[in-house]
Amino acid sequence: MQEFLLYKNLPHIIVVCEQVDDKPFNRGKLLNAGYNKFKEEFTYLCTHDVDMLPVTEKPDYSEVSCPTQLYGQSKGFGAITLFDKKSFEKLNGFSNRFNGWGREDVELRERCKELNIPVDESRFIERVPIEGLYRVGYSKEPFHFVELPHEVHHKIEKNWEVYEEIKANPDSRDTEGLNNVIEDGIHCYQI
Repeated sequence: MQEFLLYKNLPHIIVVCEQVDDKPFNRGKLLNAGYNKFKEEFTYLCTHDVDMLPVTEKPDYSEVSCPTQLYGQSKGFGAITLFDKKSFEKLNGFSNRFNGWGREDVELRERCKELNIPVDESRFIERVPIEGLYRVGYSKEPFHFVELPHEVHHKIEKNWEVYEEIKANPDSRDTEGLNNVIEDGIHCYQI
């Protein structure tokens, strides 16, 4: 990743956030903690799954002025999404309530709709399932990303309930996210 960003001549820092406790995986909490710890060191944010790497010049990681989905599925902000700091803070980041895999990215996209924050999809490369597996970003074009082999995680059914609870009470988004993330059990560092 470092070589790609240097080749594209993009100023950057790479931050890794790891969960070091025995609690269920919480992607939103990790991303919020990383943002809070390093927000003074960057002008925009790219949330990026660690197992995905660009393999062509097409992916555009340059600065954005609104949430910009780069790679993933069209209903959420999973895989790779770029955010300007103003929008990410107005959204209050990701929800911290989703444990395990799934729905935190869809809920954040809902936050955009609720707050009338535009989403730019002009750089979007869709993640398409092929033979039951996700392969590289294929969408009538050559592959643009490689997904490194990893354990397949199944979505957590409970997260549908959490999603519906938040959707029924959108005011909870103001008090739940960046402004109340508990960083115990999370280790964020720059590489």
